[in-house]
Amino acid sequence: MLQKIIHYYKPYKLILLLVLMGSCFSALMELLFPYIVRQMLNVQIPQKNIDELLYWAGILLALYVVNFGLLFSINYYGHVMSSGIENDMRRDLFAFLIMPVQDSCCRALQAISWKSAS
Repeated sequence: MLQKIIHYYKPYKLILLLVLMGSCFSALMELLFPYIVRQMLNVQIPQKNIDELLYWAGILLALYVVNFGLLFSINYYGHVMSSGIENDMRRDLFAFLIMPVQDSCCRALQAISWKSAS
C-alpha cells in the first residue's frame, strides 16, 4: 500500500526534498529567536548598550523576514506538490474506473454493428 503512495511522489522528488529541507531550516531558525531575545533582555538592556541592542534587533528582524519568506515558499510549493499528486491520483483512478466501462461499451457497439451488418 505504501509503495503505491510513494509512486506518486517520484515526479515531485525535488520539490519534496526542498520543502523538507526548508521546514528543517525554518525550525532551526525558530530556535534562534528566544536566544536572541534573551541576549537582548539580559545583556544589552541592563548595560544600556543601545548600539548592540539595535544590532541584535536588526538581526532578529532580518531572521523574521527570512523565516517569513521561507515559510511562504514552503507552503506554496507544498501546495503545488500536493495538487499535482492529487491530480495524478485522480487521473489514475478515473482511468481504472472508466476502462472497464469503455471496454463494455466497445463490445456492445461491435455487437450492434455486427447485427446490423448481417
